[in-house]
Amino acid sequence: MAVPSSGSLSLFGIYKELTTNTYTTTYDGANNISIRLASIGTYGAINTNNATADRPNGSPPHAMSEFYNYDHDKSGVTSGTLYYDSNGPGIDGEDVCIYGTSVTVYWNGSGDPISNGYDIYTTSALSTKAASGAYASFIGSGTGIYEYWDNLLGWAGAGTACGTGGSPLGPGGP
Repeated sequence: MAVPSSGSLSLFGIYKELTTNTYTTTYDGANNISIRLASIGTYGAINTNNATADRPNGSPPHAMSEFYNYDHDKSGVTSGTLYYDSNGPGIDGEDVCIYGTSVTVYWNGSGDPISNGYDIYTTSALSTKAASGAYASFIGSGTGIYEYWDNLLGWAGAGTACGTGGSPLGPGGP
């Protein structure tokens, strides 16, 4: 669990995030915790997979507010190939499994972005979301999954296997 993104912070909680990857304010006997030592990585190397605004800068004056939204075990950006069809919700989703166009997408996390519900982007900086449409993880009958992606709302579901005769995608499907 990451450090909260707003509200009061606990120096002990920051220490626990750095040492156990879990922000908790339940005291376990640790003492002499220093915001300076936390900020410079003494309790655990600062994870640079966090956005610059979500991690301490390591320079004085050190402040607990630099840890807002910090996640010590945050994974890095992953890229991969998905197959895309722009026809939109309500199409026969399996068409993307047969006729989809290969596109490179990026997401923050590990594993398949469709089944894991990760937002997908067109840039490794995760600054531009991928176009809305149907996406499949692999081309070919029964070898992948497909789902509708709306770049404002996210995935419509967790994916349907290609080649299974699934129902149309997105809102308004049966």
